[in-house]
Amino acid sequence: MASPENKIPILGVCFGHQLLVHVLGGTVGQNPNGAEFGVVDLMKHQAANHDPLFKDFPDIMSMYVFHYESVLQLPSDAVVLASNSHDPYQAFRYGQNIWGVQFHPEFDSEIMEHAIDVYGCAMKDANYDLTHLRQNNVDSGQGHTLLRRFIKAAYA
Repeated sequence: MASPENKIPILGVCFGHQLLVHVLGGTVGQNPNGAEFGVVDLMKHQAANHDPLFKDFPDIMSMYVFHYESVLQLPSDAVVLASNSHDPYQAFRYGQNIWGVQFHPEFDSEIMEHAIDVYGCAMKDANYDLTHLRQNNVDSGQGHTLLRRFIKAAYA
């Protein structure tokens, strides 16, 4: 696997976020708060103010989530960039070139609508109100901005 020393930029998304944490020595498992679906607000941490992917985002960011498992403990030397009350490790950086995000920056409202259509029964089983998920399915565009910043960092 690439390491911080070889400077190859890496962005792990959702399961990729969890795989990075596992490989780097952290812990992943069932989130004690349960599943998390839909559009959520994330709090940007102070360290994110100087991060090339997160620096100009507002203090409260809006992103799509769709997961059952989460990072339970970050690897040592990882820096938390964003969190919410459901998941304290929504985004992290390891070294200068490895990022992990639990959320889905590639999602937009159309993808989320389709996910609700396909996985609605599982979402209801996890105590989610599908009407509420649909009403709050508003794309901030911040996920796509983050992806563009990663591509720019990767090809700098």
